[in-house]
Amino acid sequence: MLMQQVLASEAPRPRSMSSDVPRDLENICLNCLEKDPRRRYQDAAALANDLERFLASEPVAARPV
Repeated sequence: MLMQQVLASEAPRPRSMSSDVPRDLENICLNCLEKDPRRRYQDAAALANDLERFLASEPVAARPV
């Protein structure tokens, strides 16, 4: 039952649980949780780069167009 829910439904948006979560951080989190592997970060280095950009207040790759 839980596995079906994980496979079938989208992850909740972090900002729906706490409006204090910055939008770029939410986008990074949602990118990590993408069901389609082609839409996630290609590797840990890409995630680390985006997190570093977030911490430096620079635009992140996970920002939607």
